[in-house]
Formats: sequence, structure tokens, C-alpha cells
Amino acid sequence: MSVPFPPMKRLLVAILRGVKPEETEAIVGVLIEAGMTAIEIPLNSPDPFRSIAMAVKQAPSGVLIGAGTVLTTADVDRLNDVGGKLMVSPNVDTEVLARAHQHGMVTMPGVFSPTEALLAARSGASSLKFFPASVLGASGIAAIRAVLPSGGDDRGRRRRLRPELCGVHQGRRDGVRPRLQPLQARHDGGGCRSSREGHSRGLRSGNCEKLSRNRQAMIVS
Repeated sequence: MSVPFPPMKRLLVAILRGVKPEETEAIVGVLIEAGMTAIEIPLNSPDPFRSIAMAVKQAPSGVLIGAGTVLTTADVDRLNDVGGKLMVSPNVDTEVLARAHQHGMVTMPGVFSPTEALLAARSGASSLKFFPASVLGASGIAAIRAVLPSGGDDRGRRRRLRPELCGVHQGRRDGVRPRLQPLQARHDGGGCRSSREGHSRGLRSGNCEKLSRNRQAMIVS
């Protein structure tokens, strides 16, 4: 059964790719202070489960902490052991989703096609991660959303998905940590537009909040 996202102050998921345990407390503290209520630490980061455990201990009630790049049921079990409640993956693995649901986790599997999106929805995904979004593009995302079912019992899964999210990525490139930047996609009736804020602008959550208030589609990549 699908586990819905809890109420969120900002419809954002912060992605701390490459974060080290010694950096986790300071970064998570800033994000929580800024009103972030969903934070993901990918498992291809250094010592990720230690960082996740630290973030879980630090985060107040209502802040969702979890892992990205979750590929196996063993990963899900380890995530549960350290208290993580958000499971993000680059693909749709029904066994991984089922195990996450057993642990009561919010799930966000990666999809790239209508087939994968519908499979994820039928498997009880809380939300969908369009990945890689830069390849699929905003128009591709809009096309997939258009064919997601929206009525009936089994077909009503879309109502329990959370498309109105914006991925905020903080990672490393050539040893240099860039500033937070949001990746957005929005559908305004005449098509879909996407944009990525430049490094010099940093985190501009107001744009994401404006889009979500207008019921526009957000992507996480």
C-alpha cells in the first residue's frame, strides 16, 4: 500500500549527493532552519548510512530523512535500521518498493517511460522521480503525466502520487561543492517549460512554491 508524503512546508526534496558524515550535521541543520522537510542522502555518497543516521537523530519530528540510489532490499533494510523513512531509487524494482512499504517508507522510484510510471503507480509509489530528467525533458514529462490514470479504484493511484515536488541537488563536481539549485518543470496548458537556476542564484525555493500552488508538475532528477 502506498505511504503518502507527510505535510511539507516546502514542496522540495534536498539531495545531498557526495556529503560526508563530518559535513552532515551542518548542512542538515541549515536545510531544516530554511524550512526543508524532506532530505535525501544517496547511497553512492561516502559512508551514507552513517550520515543518514546522524541526520535522523538531528531532525525534528515531521522532517523526512532517507536515502537515494536505493537498489536492493538489503539497502532498504539498512535504511530502516538507521531510521530512514524516505526511499528514492533510480529505477522501478517492485521487490524494493514492497520492502520499503513493509517498513512504512515514503517511496519515490525513478521512471523514464509510461510503462515504468504506470508500473510504479500500480506498485504503490508515493511519488515519481523522472530520471534522467535532463534527457527526458519537460515535454516528455508532461506527455507521461497526461497518460497516468486518474479515476476508479486501481486507476486512482495518481491521486496518491505527489508530482508537485522540486528536486534540490547539492553535490560535488571536480572536488568543488556547488551551491544548492532547484530543477523545475512546469506545465501551463500551452506546453511544458523547464529551467535550472544558476549557481550564483543559490536556492530559490519561492519559485518552486509558486509552481506548486498552481498545481504544476515538478520533477526530481
